[in-house]
Amino acid sequence: MEYTNAQGAAARLIPITNFSTRGIDSKYFKSYDKYLEKYYGTIGVEFIKRWNLKKERYKHRFEFLERQYTEASLTNRILKRIASLFSFIVFIAEVLNDLFKDEGLDMPVEDFLELFLTMCAENSHTDRLNNA
Repeated sequence: MEYTNAQGAAARLIPITNFSTRGIDSKYFKSYDKYLEKYYGTIGVEFIKRWNLKKERYKHRFEFLERQYTEASLTNRILKRIASLFSFIVFIAEVLNDLFKDEGLDMPVEDFLELFLTMCAENSHTDRLNNA
């Protein structure tokens, strides 16, 4: 762990804490891999079609999310850099939920903010510059 911290991994990775795959059957992951291989690239074409119909709706959403996550990072310089990347992940999750809601896609976007706030509060490795 110390080696990765010394190499600046905290500034390049989004740490995920309080996450477990306990209780999830291994068959789930095998079927996920099977479908990923079978349908690889299929959603991209449909995404482009739907994006072009609704892209104006999302025009300012990313900037809003980026401000929200940057403000949540307070004085943590590393998390401020990660905030932009995290905002992009949330933005894409929101867009995918909207574009594919008729198909039942419903990613728990609220959990991303909770995860980020947990990172801000608990992960001292993401703020090595302030703790040095």
